This record gives sequence, C-alpha cells and structure tokens, in this order.
Amino acid sequence: MPLPARLASPEARCGLFYLSQMTTMGAANGYAGIWFADQGLSGAQIGWINAAPIFGLLCLNLFVGRVADRADDWRSVIVALMALAAVLSAGLSLAAGFVGILLVWGAAHTALGAGLPVADAATLKLTERRGSEYGPIRALATVGYLCALVLVGLMAGAFGPGVFLPLFIGFALLRALAATALPRFRAPPGEEGEARPGATALGQVLRPWFLLPLGGACVIFGSHFILNAFQALLWQRQGIGVGTISLLIAFGAVCETALFWFWPRIRHLASLRALLAFAGAVAVLRWTAFAFAPPVALLWPLQALHAITFALTLMASLAYVSSHVTEQIAAQAQAVFVMMQEVMSIVALLSFGAIVDAYGVGAYGFSALFAACGVALILASLRLRVP
Repeated sequence: MPLPARLASPEARCGLFYLSQMTTMGAANGYAGIWFADQGLSGAQIGWINAAPIFGLLCLNLFVGRVADRADDWRSVIVALMALAAVLSAGLSLAAGFVGILLVWGAAHTALGAGLPVADAATLKLTERRGSEYGPIRALATVGYLCALVLVGLMAGAFGPGVFLPLFIGFALLRALAATALPRFRAPPGEEGEARPGATALGQVLRPWFLLPLGGACVIFGSHFILNAFQALLWQRQGIGVGTISLLIAFGAVCETALFWFWPRIRHLASLRALLAFAGAVAVLRWTAFAFAPPVALLWPLQALHAITFALTLMASLAYVSSHVTEQIAAQAQAVFVMMQEVMSIVALLSFGAIVDAYGVGAYGFSALFAACGVALILASLRLRVP
C-alpha cells in the first residue's frame, strides 16, 4: 500500500488518536501533584482529587458502554466524550480551591475514562474485521504518554510548575481534535460480512469462566499500585538519584511499548488465560525481588519485566474480552472489565498506603501476595469450560 494510503487508513487514524490519548495522563502523573500543592492543597486533598474519577467511573462506565453499543457507531460517543473532557480540562483554569478543583478534575477524568473502554472496544473490533492488529496502535498511547511526560518535565524545569496547566489543557484539546479524525468503526450497512461468534447480551458473559480470569488480571493490575504510587519515593530512600529513577521508569515504559508492538507474534504462543497466568507468576517474582531492595544493576532487568506484568496482562485481558463478545455488547463488556479494575484500584488505594508506611520497601512482599491471588483466580478459571 502506498504511504499516503497507509497514512489515511483507518488504523493510522486510530493510531493518531491513541498517540494523543494518554498525553494528559503523562503530564498529570508526573506533575499534577506539584501543581496541586502549588494551589495550596494538602496531601489528603490531593488524594481525594485523584480518587474522584474512580468513583465517577464506577457509576457511569456501564451506562456509557450501553449507549455506545446502541449508537450507529462507537465513533460519535468517543468524539463527544473527548470534547467534553477537553472543555472540562479547560475549566481548570477557572477552578479555585479544593472543592472547585475536585469537581472539575473529577468530571474531566471521568469523561476521559468513560471513553477509553469504548475506544478499545471499537478499535479491537475494527482490527478484527480488517485483519490488522491492535497492539501497534496501543503502543502509540504509551509513546504519547512518554513524550508528554518528558515535555512537561522540560518545560516545568525551565518555566516553573505554572506551565503544567496550559500544557495539560493543550494536550486535552489536541486529543479532542484527533478524535474527530477517527474512522467509522462498524462495517457500513450491507458490508458486515459473516457474523462472528460471541455473546450478544451482557448476561451471557457475566459467568465465572469470563469473570474469574478478568478478576485475576485486575488483581495483578492492582499489585502494581505500589509501583505507580510509591516507587520513586522508595527508590529515593534507597539512595538512588532522581535522574536514575526517571530513566528506570522510562525504561519500563519502553519495554511495555515493545510488547504492545510485538503482541501479534506473542498472542498465539499460548491461550489467553495461560498468558495471563504466566504474567501473574512473573509479577510474583518481580515484586518479591523488589522487596529485597536490589541494587540498581538488578533494577534494570526487573523493570524490563514490566512488559510482562503490565503490558502482557493488559493485552491478553482486552483480547479475552473482545474474543468472546460481538459488536452488540463490545463496549459494555470492556466497561465491565474497567469497572473491575477500578474496584481493585480502590482496594489498593485503601490498603497499600498504610502498608508502605509500615514496611517500606518490604511492602512489595504484599504486592507479590496480591499478584499470587490473581494467579489463583486465573488458574481456577482454567478448570471451567468456555462455551
């Protein structure tokens, strides 16, 4: 296919959106806390602001998924939610005080979070129908995340923390613009082709054979909470420099991106549930090693395992959901998976903070136990027959 045609293909247009999809998250994960503190917010208030979208998504995700599945195409819902997230993000420039920032930040991230499973469901079904691959498209989201993280870091270093908000709003607006370039995801009427097997109603998959492996995957995701929230702090306490910490985190993300890219070759090595169990077992080993405060030389290969413990778990989970449902409930099924992840996030949020305070780097031992519970759920599901 000539280059101009490839750049105009549905996959390329999805890739453009995915490249912008996580830019605000990259900016926020690196520097939102600094900006919040600069607004005079306490640590407890910042915690509530970060938790607000989780509760919003628990309430709205399934409803949004149902609306998206009933729409003529998922694209309209994605575009509307990205536009809403951009407008609300811009509203942060007017928000003042804890309550104002809580409401606007929570609403903006709820709109974004509600649109992400719809985008995943739509893109997975598009690539299935066209015989292309979702993994390389998803890899671009991590690339965008890293680029935003680096850009905001450089700009904040040069101009101070006040630069965070304009860049954050700019990223949100660019994402909304990229969403307008998304293709139609469903096949045009009359071109649907042969119907694919899979559930046509949500009740058909809300069964142990479907929920147990996804629950196990969510527990494995939850075991990463210490990594996401406290890793930099724990490494700093070990005497590791900030520059090295940044490189280690970036290296993990690069390895994650590599697995997304090579997912088409990996997914056929074993069943999806077996891949999930393998990823969980690697997570147990990774967190156990972290609990012994290894030297920097060993942290590099341990960070490389992020490709397995996070990226492989994510890709196998998304593929497992998509492979068992039709387009009629694709967004709803992905929304159920996201809701399960949010529940695990709340469990981790309520437990791991106190565990880190009490045990320091030894808290990774609890992450290992958490991941082991996830593996047990996945192995239990292997005894169940998939219809």
